Amino acid sequence: MTLSRRSFLKTSAAATAFSIAGSAASSVLAETQSAPFTPGPGNKWPGKVVVNFNKNAVTGTTTIGDEQIKVIKKMVDDSIKALANKSTVGEAWKAIFPDTLKSTSKIAIKTNFYATSACRVHWSVVQAMTEGLQQMDFDGTKFAASNITIFEGNVPAANTLDGAGYTTERFPGVNRKIDSFDKSAPDPATGESDGYATSLKNADFFMNVYGLRGHSNSYAEGVTLGGKSNYGTYSNARMIHTHPQLAIRCANMLCSGAIYKKQVLSVCAGILSNKKGSGINGGPTDYSTYVKKMDPTATTKATSTIIMSTDPVSADMQAVKIMQMNVNGTFGTNDMPKYVQASGGVAGALSGVSYNIGIIDESKMSILQIINEELINPVRTLDRKETASNEYLLSVSPLPRQGMVAIDFSVPASRQGEHSKICIYDMAGKLVFSKDLSVNGVLNHFVWNKETISGVSARRGKYVCVFSTDSITRSASFTVA
Repeated sequence: MTLSRRSFLKTSAAATAFSIAGSAASSVLAETQSAPFTPGPGNKWPGKVVVNFNKNAVTGTTTIGDEQIKVIKKMVDDSIKALANKSTVGEAWKAIFPDTLKSTSKIAIKTNFYATSACRVHWSVVQAMTEGLQQMDFDGTKFAASNITIFEGNVPAANTLDGAGYTTERFPGVNRKIDSFDKSAPDPATGESDGYATSLKNADFFMNVYGLRGHSNSYAEGVTLGGKSNYGTYSNARMIHTHPQLAIRCANMLCSGAIYKKQVLSVCAGILSNKKGSGINGGPTDYSTYVKKMDPTATTKATSTIIMSTDPVSADMQAVKIMQMNVNGTFGTNDMPKYVQASGGVAGALSGVSYNIGIIDESKMSILQIINEELINPVRTLDRKETASNEYLLSVSPLPRQGMVAIDFSVPASRQGEHSKICIYDMAGKLVFSKDLSVNGVLNHFVWNKETISGVSARRGKYVCVFSTDSITRSASFTVA
């Protein structure tokens, strides 16, 4: 197949002219959102999220040795710098906080190692966070380790901080707790409910670090993510497990009280993960399907991904998306767990719950992807004028160090399920590659390893990528180095 000269020049010109600009995405709410948009005071950048995949974070299915720990710690550093758009780790960590942050502020980090399986939060993720926080500078004074508390609550007696790798040697000067719960009466001045973990109640700011894990289907629709993980900060966790309206309790925990008021960051530490519907003690699932979509050359079977956002709803949405990508499933708003929908303002998602604290609609998000340490061009940004529901967007990002090309295409949510096709042409208009793809959500990701239809590697030079659906055609030019 060869494009006509006229068509080829037309698509090339369209690629040159195609751009995204304008106003903040948080000012444009999804049509399904009904409640007023009320992000928490610590949600500094609603809808902005970093998804960082690195094939070297895990060897095989579960092996994390010294070399892998170095990779994981760099993933954390790179993620916070990308999220904050800062060049140094200390500046980046300081930037995510409200202006009330001081050198004496208290920061609580909730981790998760309830389960004894390998899918709990690996200590190296939290270690990198605490080391980064200590690089924050206040007029020559570095933030002290003693102002940081890492904690877990509601764990079996057999689970210990040391046993999970959170040792004093790895966290010198940092407070470490299996937390007790404050069961005092609510504060009459603030109306704050009792029962929150002491570490959270005593902190000025809160960070939630959780694994990308499934749960049995009767609990929060088969996932253990940000809202569900927050039960480790609350005294009634075990009672809530048996409550018939668990999804409502998840939404309430995430969207109100101390968590809502103090949370500044959500980190999904999806280094090793299991699937939706599995028990929390289930071992890691083979995520090869997801991995190959991120990097077709990767051999690891682990998710090897960190998600980071000040927006807890966006973070959870991206976590579920990974689960769905691994089973070639859809990942639109309606595919999200009900508690995530309710937290994101979807009307009628849960009876009697009308929160809207974050962005669930991926067309309103700014998603920064890092693949094997290379930041790719975002297909969407928070600054744009167009109404996202009417947009078809295409972004092509050569990854020269890896010998690949990342292709991201975005469609309106109403087009989920459409057939689409990616074609790549050389500058003579000759087809060198084509791929039929299904549209499984708003933002879809594909990586071309530069292999042509002839089975050889594409030569250096300029190319044009053409993305088409039943409705539209978009194109973008790029260079293979």
